[in-house]
Amino acid sequence: MKKAVLMTIFMITGLFSQDAYMNISHQGISPSATITVESGQEITFQYGGGGPHPMTSGHGSTDSPIFFPTVTVTSSNPTEVFSLTEVGTYLFHCGTNPGNSSNWGTIIVEAGEAEEEYPNGDVNEDGEVNILDIVAIANYILEFSTPANPEAADFNADGNVNILDIVGVANCILGFGPCGDELVLDIPSFVTDYLGEMPIPEDNPMSVEGVELGRMLFYDKRLSGDNTMSCASCHLQSSGFTDPEQFSEGITGELGGRNAMQIINAAWFTSFFWDGRAATMEDQAFGPVINPVELNETWPNVEAKIAADPDYPAMFAEVFGTETIDSVRISKAISQFERTLLSFNSKFDDYFYGDFTGFTASEENGFDIYFSERGDCIHCHSGPILTDNEFRNNGLDSELTDLGLGEVTGDPDDDGKFKVPTLRNIEFTGPYMHDGRFATLEEVVEHYNSGVKIDSPNLDEEMEHASEGLNLTDQEKIDLVNFLKTFSDPDFINNPAFSDPFEE
Repeated sequence: MKKAVLMTIFMITGLFSQDAYMNISHQGISPSATITVESGQEITFQYGGGGPHPMTSGHGSTDSPIFFPTVTVTSSNPTEVFSLTEVGTYLFHCGTNPGNSSNWGTIIVEAGEAEEEYPNGDVNEDGEVNILDIVAIANYILEFSTPANPEAADFNADGNVNILDIVGVANCILGFGPCGDELVLDIPSFVTDYLGEMPIPEDNPMSVEGVELGRMLFYDKRLSGDNTMSCASCHLQSSGFTDPEQFSEGITGELGGRNAMQIINAAWFTSFFWDGRAATMEDQAFGPVINPVELNETWPNVEAKIAADPDYPAMFAEVFGTETIDSVRISKAISQFERTLLSFNSKFDDYFYGDFTGFTASEENGFDIYFSERGDCIHCHSGPILTDNEFRNNGLDSELTDLGLGEVTGDPDDDGKFKVPTLRNIEFTGPYMHDGRFATLEEVVEHYNSGVKIDSPNLDEEMEHASEGLNLTDQEKIDLVNFLKTFSDPDFINNPAFSDPFEE
């Protein structure tokens, strides 16, 4: 619950004649009174006969005075309205001689302390949402007692305090429901009809506050050992939340061994990383912090740095019902933000899920190649998220130097298999493949056209044309690339809701 920051204004006048002082028109309060107003409230100064003037630089004797705008209140300009928002000392003078200190006036503007914020449901105002708040809400409903913060009792914000609010608080405490405002995402029906509703873990319900917290943590460089890198350092929005470099450089200057994967529509992914070593988005968020090649930090250090920030504890309380900050809650918040990185607004979507109009002749030809055995793309890159979530060997190497999934499972039959990436925003997410070996889409197309290694161990059975190649003409390869670029979603790349909050 946020409460207004107040300013206290003191008016101290010099030895002013009765007809030469500056009056304050504020509910009839006299110039010598002490008044309290909300920050930015307008105050009207009125002409009193002698013509008070704002002080200009070079006059006055206080340290770093704040001078009024250069407007003189006179008989011809009897009223001037100022909004005193900057904390400090304001000077003015009365009469025509600013050097006469007996005619100086001083207004001191002080910022009152902001009252503490409490999470939704914290009716006891102890900074935590717990069983005591449930008891207090129940007593409030039964009219046995009124809690310290009755506004927070309306947990569901429906204008009523009832059993539903108790259920909401209980779910917040147990992690089965959001502690903040429930988040509603705009997901097209063609997505949910095919994939179902977005999978959200029961212990990490999404909320507006949770997403904003996760966004800040995603971009917070204090997650790294030297406070120079964040998640976003290797997952750039402009590159579809991947790294435009072949291999990402960590804080020590060491390079990773694989290209950073995109974070696009990842809520529907069934595993994470190229080798699938993380089963959930929350699991994935744990790894980079402690990886010595990446952020190279310890979770206790990260927790301490985040907890020391003046804003984060209250934000965590709003999301999780407690100001306690730990690695689990940090990972959950980041995951909430990452689940909002949705991209379903491309030229392809308008065409394929619309009325099949708007493509150029080249894009239409590329569409036909993609969806037919001519290109053989649709077997692996299908559905609204343009991946089948499987692990496959697409014939990059005859001899394997990176075992991929096999390194995780220990099964030789999995050697050389890597997660099939989404093709959403593929125009922006290069370089391509798990090791970033291809810099352009043209190189990618040529690999499938003529470069597949038929002797690659565990070559995927969907690579039906590996031995003879696709034999696409030069124009067909151009058309296929042009079609792939219809997966681009400029709104996603430029969405301010996904951008760095520290640069706003």
